[in-house]
Amino acid sequence: MPAADLPDDVRAVGRQVREIAPSLRKAGIDIRASRTGKRRALRIRKIEDPSQEPPCPPSEEEEKTRH
Repeated sequence: MPAADLPDDVRAVGRQVREIAPSLRKAGIDIRASRTGKRRALRIRKIEDPSQEPPCPPSEEEEKTRH
């Protein structure tokens, strides 16, 4: 991917990752946002067998867009 196509700041990266999180979960990659004080993080982990995983609760961003 050319550098010009990459987001300019970390907030844009996080937003784009959260937007595609439901599709990534279906593909076997779980993305979870967390916050500790002022720090924010995205936890990314591989789901061994997506069909055997319990349903993931929606992220904070998914909850906001639902309402």
